[in-house]
Amino acid sequence: MNHIPQIFNESFIHQRKNKSHHYFNHDGFFHQAVCRDMFERLSFINKDFETVILLNCPPFIFESAGGHDFIKQKNIQNIIHISHFPNIYPENTPVIHIENNHLNLDIKSCDLFLAPLSLHYINDLPGILKQIFHIIRDDGVFMANMIGEHILGYFHHIFSETELNITGGMHTRIHPALDIRMMGDLLMRAGFTLPVSDVSVFPIVYNKIMSLFKDLKSMGERRGLSSMTAPIRRDVFNNVLERLQTDLMAQDKKYHLDVDIITIIGRNPSDLQQQPLARGSAKIGLDTGLKIIHNYTDSENK
Repeated sequence: MNHIPQIFNESFIHQRKNKSHHYFNHDGFFHQAVCRDMFERLSFINKDFETVILLNCPPFIFESAGGHDFIKQKNIQNIIHISHFPNIYPENTPVIHIENNHLNLDIKSCDLFLAPLSLHYINDLPGILKQIFHIIRDDGVFMANMIGEHILGYFHHIFSETELNITGGMHTRIHPALDIRMMGDLLMRAGFTLPVSDVSVFPIVYNKIMSLFKDLKSMGERRGLSSMTAPIRRDVFNNVLERLQTDLMAQDKKYHLDVDIITIIGRNPSDLQQQPLARGSAKIGLDTGLKIIHNYTDSENK
């Protein structure tokens, strides 16, 4: 059995998330934004989804992002809620509790699996992607999004350099970013076809820089690394705030933050999908094709 590095303290993360009931049921502005982006992307896929599984996406987030219109558009008949932290759901919401990242769902039981901002704290990411692959029916769709490396790298630099300058040492306090190319490779390793991964920028504006950290707390997104031991010193944090105010303040005296979000999409194999031609089936060789392109380009430039 391969050893899985325990980068995240998943138990601690789940405790934090389970206290985020107010954000996920009365606010959820950021999760709403990424869900709306998911629905828009899925609108371009000419396919209905009878059964949808939502990972860590309470009804308030789904509905506020335009879920009712999405249900009608894609003729959705069943929605199954599953979550690592079921305490954020209203009491009347049927939700399947995930423990130890074992999804425990029937094979080929859904047509669409959505994981909005739900994979960035998973230690065994390849394992859970493989489970999701088996849960989705043939030609079904998997879509997830997560925080990108640009914004996480920026915060890692600010916190690390500030702490090192003041204390002479540093602790890793920012979650490691998931690389967009790596995510495409993981999709293919899990078995998905037609993998797509890209980055979009979501702008956020704050009147006060401390509001950023209050939002992170309300989302349950603080202190999740297994290696984190010592809390950050007050003088270090105050210095971080000063640097952020300098970097992010715009001409309108507000603080503008561009958050890059990686979105990944994979399809389960199906005979209905376009298939690559068999090797050796080309009617002309590569060298001939390149000559044709070269001659066409020359004629266009004359």
